[in-house]
Amino acid sequence: MGCSSSKAAGGSRHNTPARSGKGGANTGFVTSVNDRPSSHHSTLIEGLRYNMVKLKDVNLEDLYTVTEEELGSAGMGCIVRTVRKKATGEMFACKSFNMQSVPDKKVQVKIRNMLRNEIELLRSLDHPNVVRAYERIESGGCIHLIMELCEGGDLTRREPYTEAQAAVIICKVLRAIVYCHRHGVCHRDLKFENVLWEAPGRGADGEPKLIDFGMSRKFARGAYMRERVGTVYTMAPEVLRGEYTEQADVWSIGCMAFQLIAGEPAFECETEADTMVKLQTVTYSWPRGMAVSSEAKEFVYKLLKFDPTMRMTAQEALASPWLRKHCSGSKVGSPGRDSSMLAKTLNSIREYRTYGPFKRRALMVLAYHLRPQQMSHIRDEFAKFDADDTGAINKDELRAALEGQGVQPAEVDALFESMDVDQSGKIRYFEFLAAALGAMDEAWLSETRLRDAFQHMDVDGSGFIVYADLKSLLGREYKPEIVQQMMKEANLEPGARGVTYDQFVELMQAGSKTFVETEMSHLEMREEVVLGSPAVAPRGVHKKPSFDRTPRTSAEQAASRYVSDGGAHAVLPHGRSASHMRVAA
Repeated sequence: MGCSSSKAAGGSRHNTPARSGKGGANTGFVTSVNDRPSSHHSTLIEGLRYNMVKLKDVNLEDLYTVTEEELGSAGMGCIVRTVRKKATGEMFACKSFNMQSVPDKKVQVKIRNMLRNEIELLRSLDHPNVVRAYERIESGGCIHLIMELCEGGDLTRREPYTEAQAAVIICKVLRAIVYCHRHGVCHRDLKFENVLWEAPGRGADGEPKLIDFGMSRKFARGAYMRERVGTVYTMAPEVLRGEYTEQADVWSIGCMAFQLIAGEPAFECETEADTMVKLQTVTYSWPRGMAVSSEAKEFVYKLLKFDPTMRMTAQEALASPWLRKHCSGSKVGSPGRDSSMLAKTLNSIREYRTYGPFKRRALMVLAYHLRPQQMSHIRDEFAKFDADDTGAINKDELRAALEGQGVQPAEVDALFESMDVDQSGKIRYFEFLAAALGAMDEAWLSETRLRDAFQHMDVDGSGFIVYADLKSLLGREYKPEIVQQMMKEANLEPGARGVTYDQFVELMQAGSKTFVETEMSHLEMREEVVLGSPAVAPRGVHKKPSFDRTPRTSAEQAASRYVSDGGAHAVLPHGRSASHMRVAA
């Protein structure tokens, strides 16, 4: 290595202080006078996914029991503790900052903006390998971020790793970074301490989660960022120069890949000055006598390029021979893959297609608040469907994933439309989770879960879900006709104030069969030939939708009707689609 390196003691369970060298030199945030983390405030009212994270002006102790267990500090005077939600008994991580702990008013504002920036970015990100945020609570000079509790410690906890394990970890981190970069977010502080294991385990088993977006910011393509932020031992040379792009994240991943394989940082020395010299001259060497594959060495070499324009992008790195060698079996159709979970997922999304807009969105709320460990199998399916690793599923990917199950193109179109709730042209992660919940082996429609989902949809806390609640929840996705359909689906009595909790439970447990049948009773099929085939049913005759979970193997079973936000359609055998349906006068 050319100089000695140090290890962080133990493995933190959440974000930790910045690393220090043996000589005690601070290798944490390097700042300039204009160092201001970008406080990203959207100019648009965001949609349902964004509104999953609540902003509350209450005392933390009103909603959570604060435990004595401190997970660590997050720098800048922030501490991270575990808290227990009183309503459900679930444990979360809480990142807190007390304004009174820092006397300097300018520093107070800076840290407060950093935390607000973090929650704003997490509200906009939806990826299996990005930590999930739930609430921001501000009261009495304190600001708290309630987040997913990752109990497996950071990457130091499971050292050492084999080369194959290192590849699996880097692959998942890269998927998260590709997603972030596609959404205009640069992390700017990637390191071992900012990747946590979702749960305890060994090797590369389980899911790594990217955390600590406090120093992250939105970036514009072609524009430089200039704030010198991050941690020196994984900091790109151009960040020290104060002129860089999102490619700085790629350098940091190269540093992490080296450390995962070699067991020690590539550039860290006893003093910060020596570390800076090494990284600016790109001086590193593999430990003598260590067997490292040529593919791994080439991967690291192509990420640790001094010139950022010569580095691989995050997307290019995912396609590297080293990662293809160790991670190619994670997609649908890979040799040796068990197809039983795929069949369960298909059955679930087929049933989801029969639901109305109210239940679909209620399931999205419920899925967001389930513990990620409960949905590990569904999460794995999402990764298999997402063939290009963009963090979303397009129609071609859905078609490719389901063609082996005998699903006809017309049904693929119908399934895609039902899952693409926000009509973005892609199925986002939590949209997929909502549709695939039925594939879970364990019960998820518990009373606690249902009440939690109801309270989230009851935005004003009145005890009723009313029109204004749904409008607020949908945000930019709001359309009057959708909310009207949602309220109609609840089958309220004339003059009813809104959806009560009991009505909500009945709707969720019984499915949306009542809604579908009610809507179908107002629809009629024209007696005409569609693509050379008679329509499914003559005028006035309607077949009830199927709600069973058994696989549909015949063309006749595949010819099921569904009701979507945009209207009703019939799916015909052999890929034919009937759109000649109208609402009866």
